[in-house]
Amino acid sequence: IAHSMTHRERFRAVLRGGLPDRVPMVCRLDIWHRSRRHYGDMPAEAAGDSLEQLQLRLGMGLSARGGKVLRVEYLPPVRYAQRREGPSVIEEWTTDRGRLRRVSRYTGDAEACGIRPSIVEYPIRSLDDYAVYEEIVRHTTYVPDYEGYRDYDRAIGVNGLPMVILGPIPVQEILLGWTGYEAGYDHLYNSPEVFLHAVETANEKHREMWRVVEESPCELVLYGAHFDSGLTPPPIFRKHFLPVIQAFNRRMHRAGKKVAFHADADLRLLVDLILEAEYDVMDCLAVSPLVNCTFQHIRQRCQDRIILWGGIPSTM
Repeated sequence: IAHSMTHRERFRAVLRGGLPDRVPMVCRLDIWHRSRRHYGDMPAEAAGDSLEQLQLRLGMGLSARGGKVLRVEYLPPVRYAQRREGPSVIEEWTTDRGRLRRVSRYTGDAEACGIRPSIVEYPIRSLDDYAVYEEIVRHTTYVPDYEGYRDYDRAIGVNGLPMVILGPIPVQEILLGWTGYEAGYDHLYNSPEVFLHAVETANEKHREMWRVVEESPCELVLYGAHFDSGLTPPPIFRKHFLPVIQAFNRRMHRAGKKVAFHADADLRLLVDLILEAEYDVMDCLAVSPLVNCTFQHIRQRCQDRIILWGGIPSTM
């Protein structure tokens, strides 16, 4: 009688290029689960289930996206504060060079359903703000928390394999969270020396984070999210994204780790560059009808060079 694999063994087999005993299944159901709880329309047979119980009831592994190997802290003279004002979340960074402020706002039932707030006021609004941003970056530190990861890993056990989410690479983090794409691209094209100096300052700081991850006990990390053919077209991706991603991925591979990126965007024009970046996994792969990219296009371009995780729209 053939040995029946655990969920963790199936995931590891795929990551290592092996053949599991059946197709591994794991879906990110956290927003769906919180939404059903909030609206009170959870299917009766799962009414009392936690997210983990629901995933196991459905015969899939645990999504295990909560593992951390580090925490981010700010060193003096930088001070960070966060507060709530009704539906708004206000973050402030105070430095010797000035202060930056980000305002994010929840709409409707978003918070109750586990959906993040949208940024309505970006911290960087003028070229002068980049000096403050760089001061914040230089006084950021990454504190290892390997024991916290090991505790999480033990709690997941054979039912899943933790994926440590590191967030966007620096240039994308600036565009997503500090300037917004419109202002960020305006700064890139009209004042490239200012924008790119900030990017390189953040790249240098992130290399300290890379070392912490490299020496950590985790097996799978996610670095990069929402690469979109319209927002980051191929020339932008090749020049400003690819070198950093490729360097990170090669470093993690030397440390025996696999790297994913969050593929929940239109990858139609970026697939070949993604492959060149040497990623191992497309996580939460979005395809038609959610985006203007078919699964057939992704499959034909990728062949056996990357693991496709997802590809089934939730509407189906």
